[in-house]
Amino acid sequence: MIKVIKIFIILISVFLVLGCTSTQPTEQTTTPTSTPTSTPAPISQKTEAVATEQGISISLQAHEFNPSDVTISVGDTVTWTNNDPWRHAIRIGNENSYDLPVDGSYSYTFNEAGTFNYVCSFHLNERGAVIVE
Repeated sequence: MIKVIKIFIILISVFLVLGCTSTQPTEQTTTPTSTPTSTPAPISQKTEAVATEQGISISLQAHEFNPSDVTISVGDTVTWTNNDPWRHAIRIGNENSYDLPVDGSYSYTFNEAGTFNYVCSFHLNERGAVIVE
């Protein structure tokens, strides 16, 4: 009987944890234009975006976006590069990179002003925002 109670408590705990997590990122104001790429972008510095000829670079490293939030201009491109030893996926609204392998990169060109929240589809605690002015 005690074993059944322990199993029941574990199942309840799992359902509570799953019920408290969201699978959708926070709302965005508009949808960006997607431009996939397989060319790795330069790694950014912690809390500082690196501007390149191709746009802004954000690194995925140690289960974090570095930097997580950036401010750009309309028409700029943001490139996320996976510098972790595991896979990630970038999701911005309905757009999704689906699978970003180790050393892979994914880019978006933002053609409208607004705030675009993004999340890793595999690790929902990895989040950030692109502010387009």
